[in-house]
Amino acid sequence: MRSLIILLVLALCACAGQVTRHVVLTDNTNYVLQPPPDNLIGEGRLEQLQVTSAEGSHSLLLQTEYDGQRLQMSGLAPSGVSLFDLSWHAQQGYQIQQNLPMPGFDIGKILAYYQLSAWPVSLVSKGLQGEARLEQAGAERVVKLADESLFRLTSEGKIRRFVHLRDKYQIEIRLLEQWQLHE
Repeated sequence: MRSLIILLVLALCACAGQVTRHVVLTDNTNYVLQPPPDNLIGEGRLEQLQVTSAEGSHSLLLQTEYDGQRLQMSGLAPSGVSLFDLSWHAQQGYQIQQNLPMPGFDIGKILAYYQLSAWPVSLVSKGLQGEARLEQAGAERVVKLADESLFRLTSEGKIRRFVHLRDKYQIEIRLLEQWQLHE
């Protein structure tokens, strides 16, 4: 019995933190998470992320800081409770520490969608693997698989929208505050 408890505790600890590099977007498409672009280095942001689907709407806050060596992102419930911490280091890739269960939220996918909507097209295109391709016209990006549009991403002022056309949900990211990091 004691051995079973120890194995269970070790399994739970192993699930709490994970290194993520590839995110499955569809059956035929993966996305390799990309490092932060140069234009975001030295910046901090507080953003509201809202996911809306036929089942309802869920909201969380993202606090993100970018410096030359790392990216640090914390997901917070609207009440301020920490849901997850995510970090990127050049040698280690992305590491995710989930602090509370978040049914229906795949943190790796949230980060991939965040990058698809905010990172420069050159980085996003490098990250797409498989049969999907990225097209951009003005402030709108579309990820396509053959002739099917999978995702539509738009940017208007302080708001970025990610619409999953196949699974019929939307993620809206609203910039609430932006600041320069002090060295």
